[in-house]
Amino acid sequence: MDNIQIFQEKIKLPYKDITLEKIQKITFNLLKELNLLDRNFNLIITNNKNIKQINKDYRQKNDETDVISFVYDNQGFPKVMELNDFLGDIFISLEKIADQAKLYQVTFEYELIRIIIHGVLHLIGYDHEKSEAEARKMEKIEERLLSKVLSVPILE
Repeated sequence: MDNIQIFQEKIKLPYKDITLEKIQKITFNLLKELNLLDRNFNLIITNNKNIKQINKDYRQKNDETDVISFVYDNQGFPKVMELNDFLGDIFISLEKIADQAKLYQVTFEYELIRIIIHGVLHLIGYDHEKSEAEARKMEKIEERLLSKVLSVPILE
């Protein structure tokens, strides 16, 4: 798993029984399913306060969010699957994910997997903010990937 660098910024793992190893395995299973094991990206695990500041600084939105993806491409989001070796950075707030898990009545792990999938899809060119059609397309892909990744055992 040398292609995925995971950083903890202003939060520590384990968090709600999620360990660094579990995040690595989830991410590996996702990249394997997408046939992207040869691609690299950074996954930065953080808290609500930090992701809110990032959202404000880079997206001019003064709100906490669950995930922000930064694509390493001067053109913004690439065309789907038109990729560089290094895809970019994904920031994830574990605190926001915990709140959403309660709200949606799902497990923390389920919501974390869903958000990692969402962030990776942004890195490979999907953008639900473009249009309703793109949002539906991205949601269908997320659902398919979620069922695939959840069906692979994540052993500690």
